Amino acid sequence: MGGNSNNKGYFYLANGENYVLPIPERNGYRFVGWKLDGTEQIFNDIYTMGNNNVTLIAEWEGCDITYNVYHWDQNVDGDANVRNENNYTKRVGEQIQTEFEGQVGSKVTPPTIDREGFESPPLQEITITEDGKAEVNYYYKRKSYNLNLESGTGIEKVTGYGSYLYEQEVTISADLADSTAEHSYTWDKWTKKTDGGEVDFSSQQSGYKFTMPAEDLTLKANATEGTNSYRQTVQKRYEKADGTFTEWENVIDEDKAYGEEVSWS
Repeated sequence: MGGNSNNKGYFYLANGENYVLPIPERNGYRFVGWKLDGTEQIFNDIYTMGNNNVTLIAEWEGCDITYNVYHWDQNVDGDANVRNENNYTKRVGEQIQTEFEGQVGSKVTPPTIDREGFESPPLQEITITEDGKAEVNYYYKRKSYNLNLESGTGIEKVTGYGSYLYEQEVTISADLADSTAEHSYTWDKWTKKTDGGEVDFSSQQSGYKFTMPAEDLTLKANATEGTNSYRQTVQKRYEKADGTFTEWENVIDEDKAYGEEVSWS
């Protein structure tokens, strides 16, 4: 309750005279009655005058009225330090409650919402106003996560590692190592490192795009190492009694892996 009467008046009444008390109005409040100053006595309708001067104070009780709580997510390309519609998007939907009720004049501290990938802002306290325009705006900044890229066997270079905001677009690529006389390399896949080991992530080698999840990532570029093969041809012919030679015939004519021993008889 609060004693804040907007109706002030002075009246001269005789001892024992009755006075019909008015019923004032105040936006956002319910009139409780007239309180005798210095006591807890409340009077309604009629006050009977005694033999002393008295002061009656209007007592009010705040009505329940609506106040609003809005939650804003930072845009991926938004400036976290500039809080406006260009940098943040207001969250809407059936699961997002924006309207609440409370007693006029009371102080409330609306809760924030746990949001994956976002920092919860500090709580705010507001006083519910009688005009129903009290509101809280909570702004949620996107968290940053690290992307680490590793090169497996046969990978010359990886690109795209760094720090990214949650849901920011990421592009990664991997370059194969040059072939050597012994080995050549073919693209295999990206794998993701987890506590339980490596799991498949993507088969796309270059220009693979994805949105950053709400976690640090370590990805590994993998290639398949192959041993090069070379055609081995060994021919022979014989000299005949008349000094001429037979036609060439193949002793060996097949592919052999680099480093594999080649023999014939």
